[in-house]
Amino acid sequence: MTQHDFKPTLDAFTKGAPSHRLSGNEPVAQRGWNVLREDMPLPLAVIKRSVLEANSRWMQAFMRKLGVQFCPHGKTTMSPQLFARQLADGAWGITCATPQQLNVVLAAGARRALVANQIVGRANIDMLLAAVQGHPAADIHLLADSIEAVRALASRARELQVTRPIFVLAELAARGSRTGCRNIASLVEVATEVARHHPHLILAGVEGYEGTIATSDPAAAAHAVTDFAEQLLDAAGELDRRGLFQHVESIILSAGGSEYFDIIALTLRKARLSQPAEVVLRSGCYLTHDTLHYSAAFERIRSRTGEAREGAGLKPALEVWAYVQSRPEPTRAYANMGKRDVSSDWDLPVAVRWFRPGRDSVPQAVPENVKITALNDQHAHLECPADSPLAIGDMLAFGISHPCTTFDKWRTLYLVDDDYTVVDVVQTCF
Repeated sequence: MTQHDFKPTLDAFTKGAPSHRLSGNEPVAQRGWNVLREDMPLPLAVIKRSVLEANSRWMQAFMRKLGVQFCPHGKTTMSPQLFARQLADGAWGITCATPQQLNVVLAAGARRALVANQIVGRANIDMLLAAVQGHPAADIHLLADSIEAVRALASRARELQVTRPIFVLAELAARGSRTGCRNIASLVEVATEVARHHPHLILAGVEGYEGTIATSDPAAAAHAVTDFAEQLLDAAGELDRRGLFQHVESIILSAGGSEYFDIIALTLRKARLSQPAEVVLRSGCYLTHDTLHYSAAFERIRSRTGEAREGAGLKPALEVWAYVQSRPEPTRAYANMGKRDVSSDWDLPVAVRWFRPGRDSVPQAVPENVKITALNDQHAHLECPADSPLAIGDMLAFGISHPCTTFDKWRTLYLVDDDYTVVDVVQTCF
């Protein structure tokens, strides 16, 4: 299978597209559409190009300083254009979670893919193996925490006569985790089973995910993440002593969500194994970042890790714009944005910019004490003081929490410059 030429298209059925302005063949960048000039219908998800580019540069520089590899999780954006940007900026590969996501990652041009899941079920396994066989230039890695799953995968690979190897990372569970072996002894059993199925399967390393370690005390959480990273080192050391990595030239140690990637990198790079260790982090939300959850997490990263304080750091690039649609009571207003448009699984969105068409030339600070109190499918409930200047027709930009669950609500997002002129569109493949 060759690299796919993803060309986003806009039509009257595309959310956010100005259907009355779609005639002609000019590229989006040449149309001059501007959000503040009301060329675009709202609600509208926009990505600020300058911030996205700065975030990408910062993260790659940070990874280089710590001497680790970066394989960002593609599930966040599921955008081939953004995958291509991440790869061009130096990403080791792209992480994904399902065979369908793997197909998108490979079609976007990735030469390494890490499926951060154990794949089970006949159709899922067959899709995975078709991707392995159909992309001979790509190395595909996946996780295993079960002897039964390893046997099923290897058996099907033999049955279908797959000639390309699948690289397997034995998964160790963090405290309170979802999947993964619950102790090193069971991890050894799974890894030993993987090694039995060479050349179809090759044991390539050890993996874990620390993001499920939950505590209300940030210091305690950081300590628990450090302990878990050290357990990954112990696990890799045990497998190495047993000679289970004999078919690879380097041993992959992979973890790292978007909250503790500094701790993971600083700990795993201490590995001392019989072969070089390749630390591969998988943070996904850094590219657009967010206004709430990950912004708070990033401030904790900067407070504990000196290298993270260098440069401007990560900034929110993703906004969802909406109109004030109704103000039926002095202290209550409604915006035409809801659960179909913006994430609400962790926190409700917050208004970060205010613009009144016909009056303002640039966005203004949001009037005091305007906040979302609830979301319906297509409405945001706004609470405001009785004397607030907020008016019907005003435009509000909302910052979000958790980019993953905003991206998946948009087939197309709109890349804008600092003046909110649309310079490109970003396609998603959820």
